[in-house]
Amino acid sequence: MTGTNAEKITVVWKAYLALVLAFALCAFAVIRGEATFGISRYFYLKVDLLGFVTATAIIVVAAALTQPMPRPWITAILALNPPRIRSWHLAVIATILTILGTRFIYHGYAFSMDEWMTQMQAEIFRNGHLSGIVPEEWRAYGGAMYHSFAAYDPLTGRVASDYRPGMAALYALFDLAGSGVYTAAILNGLAILLTAAVALKLWPGRGDIALLAAFLVFSSQQALATAMTSYAMSAHLCFNLLWLYLFLRNDWWGHIGAVLVAAATTALHQIHVHLFFAVPFFFILLRPFRPGLLVFYGIGYAASLLLVYSWDWWSINQHLTGTETAARNLLERVIRIIRIPSLNEALTIAANLVRFVAWQNLILLPLIAACGHALVKDKWLRLLAAATIMSLLPYIFLMPDQGHGWGYRYLHGLIGPVALIGAYGGTRLLAAGKDSRSIVFLGMVAIASIFVMLPLRAWQIHGEVTPFARATAFAKAQQADVVIVDSERIFIGGDIVRNSAIAPSRPIQMRLGQLTPEQISALCRDHTVIYLGPEQFPKDIDLISFAAADLEDEENYLRKIALLNSNICNS
Repeated sequence: MTGTNAEKITVVWKAYLALVLAFALCAFAVIRGEATFGISRYFYLKVDLLGFVTATAIIVVAAALTQPMPRPWITAILALNPPRIRSWHLAVIATILTILGTRFIYHGYAFSMDEWMTQMQAEIFRNGHLSGIVPEEWRAYGGAMYHSFAAYDPLTGRVASDYRPGMAALYALFDLAGSGVYTAAILNGLAILLTAAVALKLWPGRGDIALLAAFLVFSSQQALATAMTSYAMSAHLCFNLLWLYLFLRNDWWGHIGAVLVAAATTALHQIHVHLFFAVPFFFILLRPFRPGLLVFYGIGYAASLLLVYSWDWWSINQHLTGTETAARNLLERVIRIIRIPSLNEALTIAANLVRFVAWQNLILLPLIAACGHALVKDKWLRLLAAATIMSLLPYIFLMPDQGHGWGYRYLHGLIGPVALIGAYGGTRLLAAGKDSRSIVFLGMVAIASIFVMLPLRAWQIHGEVTPFARATAFAKAQQADVVIVDSERIFIGGDIVRNSAIAPSRPIQMRLGQLTPEQISALCRDHTVIYLGPEQFPKDIDLISFAAADLEDEENYLRKIALLNSNICNS
């Protein structure tokens, strides 16, 4: 083996050593409370650390069991000529798996409020409106009926998602065919196809790179998990790849399509997700200099941003006047949250990057490392790497932690680009020596990533989502005018409350934390009210709860509970 090939093989072992070390350091920082915050920290401790341990065990066991494969065995395997796997096979399998997962693992549930906002706004769109209207008798309680992620105006009763409308519009469109809950699953399948298509645009004739890249997206734990949700992240992954494919066509139809896709992508969720990804690729238009095309993209992106801000004005300022939300604008939001990251936030960003890698196929990082100097020499690898780094920048200064999410969802749109980089490195590694012990080792790890890590993630996600799905169903099944959920003592208890924005029906669900004692008295006087605290939910619904003494305002909380337990609420 040549020195260069030996170096390519050695980098695999170094990459895994670095990864296992990163697992240990991040676990230490999170357990000590020096990285991640709030709900994100909870998931890191409950979900991600077990993933780290399992991934480490896979790497160690595979390294111990792997032996170099004799040349005659390799020759015999290659002679078998098995049926050729194509990227569309992987796309179909992934779509079927995630549709089944959406039904049986995720229960078709919107686990986080980010996901619920998509479904709530989609219902509004399906009914031909931009916002819903809360009936007059409930308007005083809108703040308790709808999460703070919803924009609500108590003067007019109008309510809508405070997110941009793209994902909700897609969900509503798919729902016309009864498949809204499977929107992300279908988009994830398309992303696998687009990954292979982009690979062939970047490296024509390299079907091996295209197939390996598609496989890396197909076997991404994060991609499959997020495809069961109604987050906008699967759409970002799909649309970024579609934009890149159209851009690489390098004809006017392709560029027109890319601008249209950019407009749709900008409206999905947050405007920066696509913009930071796309910027590095525009440098292609500088050499040779193509001013007309640059102006065309500039006008197209400016129009896209104008449309997005028009939505903000129309849906919030125009329809939801008189609220704090109406006064906010993008500049105010950015100024409010932008900052130089503290040490804790820097550690959080590092912990989330390791989390992102841990939720991919476990061979991805070594394959990226195997690219070696090609990351600098190959133009396309440079641009893909630059797009990845650029996309990380907003989260360093704006949002170091993500809250809910499977893996590191803020970088979900980059699964395709990093898979393309990894696939390029993988083909270089294979060329370095098919009988290498490292190749056999990687094969074992890749298989374990599918048959060990994916079932583990399914079990973890099911365990986290099921109690909340059952709690929401239990609250909706109560025979009363109003159900008040104890959002103060039940961990993430406010997320149990779900009311339609079009036609809220009894029982109207409310969050205890957003009600005043006076409002509780009025509700109990005029309606039948049921209180659901930690003790009122069935024992087999495993919800985490706090003691009243642990609350910041125990006195006010106990006053509310006393009212709910008094004769006025139980007459």
